[in-house]
Amino acid sequence: MLSKEGFQPTETQPRGFNVDHSGKYLIAAGQKSHHISVYEIVGEQGLLHEKGRYAVGQDQCGWWLTHTNR
Repeated sequence: MLSKEGFQPTETQPRGFNVDHSGKYLIAAGQKSHHISVYEIVGEQGLLHEKGRYAVGQDQCGWWLTHTNR
């Protein structure tokens, strides 16, 4: 059975979100904020810690994200 562990505010009117292939990060896109936020998924409860927030402009249909080792 699933149970609610917490609540995480994110972008205004979230349009979509996804977990990266490693399972370590969640990316949330805001339709009205024109930003994406990246969260690290921490601990067994899967709590989210914000790692960064990035402007993506208006009227974007989709985003392609690529991991880089910088």
